[in-house]
Amino acid sequence: MIYLATPYTHPDPAMKERRYEQACALWHYFWSRGTVIYSPIVHARPTAKRYQIPGGYQTFQKWDEGMIEVATAVWVGMIPGYQESTGVNNETTFARSLQLPVVELESTEEILRQYRLWDTRETSYSSVL
Repeated sequence: MIYLATPYTHPDPAMKERRYEQACALWHYFWSRGTVIYSPIVHARPTAKRYQIPGGYQTFQKWDEGMIEVATAVWVGMIPGYQESTGVNNETTFARSLQLPVVELESTEEILRQYRLWDTRETSYSSVL
């Protein structure tokens, strides 16, 4: 199973929604090609939103690390803000501590353009992660 790490938290709610949509698109792209892939943003966000679970990465850290422990690799969606993301940085650090491969998805922009979810204006946002 591949663990898909992407940034999420942002002070602008519209940007958080955009990042969720981008994570969904990346997950769908790989899932539709037969990859067994897990995304904490895709899989936990709907429940967290529905039940108003507060917090960011720290709220889900133990759960995320449990999923990384059973993953074969961590793939990083290179969505603007991923390099500054606390969650992505903690997830990749944890994966490396387990000697799992960590791969930055160079194809992120190309994939998101197919889903009409890439906008160069996003790079002007600064992540608070």
